[in-house]
Amino acid sequence: MSKPDSNWIETHHEVVLLLDNITGDIENYPRLQDAWKHQGTGGMWELGEKITTEFCELHEDREWDGDWYDTLEDFVKTKCK
Repeated sequence: MSKPDSNWIETHHEVVLLLDNITGDIENYPRLQDAWKHQGTGGMWELGEKITTEFCELHEDREWDGDWYDTLEDFVKTKCK
């Protein structure tokens, strides 16, 4: 297995933190709730990995101008609905 690049690792770290933060409001995030209900922790890991990879691929060549975190937060919340 090849080592992920630092951008993916940093993004994944923030995705995990964001997922943890919205878990307290899980009833408003059906995809997150479904992952937890049907697969438990493993489902959360898979969802986090998928969201991270999709975000990184979508914004692969983007130059950020101070809006990275807000964009990521919106992306995570949207993907969990």
